Amino acid sequence: MTVPPLVIQVTTEGQLNLPPSVRESLQPGDEYILWQEEDTIVLKKIQKLKGLSNLWQRIEQLGDDPEQPSMQEITAIVKEVRQRM
Repeated sequence: MTVPPLVIQVTTEGQLNLPPSVRESLQPGDEYILWQEEDTIVLKKIQKLKGLSNLWQRIEQLGDDPEQPSMQEITAIVKEVRQRM
């Protein structure tokens, strides 16, 4: 659901009153991650995984991390450390 930009005010208690069109899309127990980038506040819903298989699918979609050493590099490091011992 996309809601057009709306103007809301911060209350004296530091709270934001969400308009009904936004509140209707929220469910009890939903969790959101919040961060601030300069003058922008971002709320992003945390997607709950439904089972371990979904977790593995998400991990596989991410692919390999190019910053991580390969198994060959790890093996070489282990051999080098063992030789020093």
